Amino acid sequence: NIYLTEKEKQVMNLRMEGFSQAQVGKIMKLSQARISRIQIKIKNKIGEYIDGKETTTLKIPSLM
Repeated sequence: NIYLTEKEKQVMNLRMEGFSQAQVGKIMKLSQARISRIQIKIKNKIGEYIDGKETTTLKIPSLM
């Protein structure tokens, strides 16, 4: 079952709004390195979904 955690959704939304990793880290009170690792997890989840390794619906946050 593939899904994004609330933290992953928040990181994705903020990055899509144009914030840098460092800015997202400050907003979320996390290090820039932690934000980078979260983004890697998101990328891997999406990659697995695209590659067909996951058969469930990908739940990504809306842009609104």
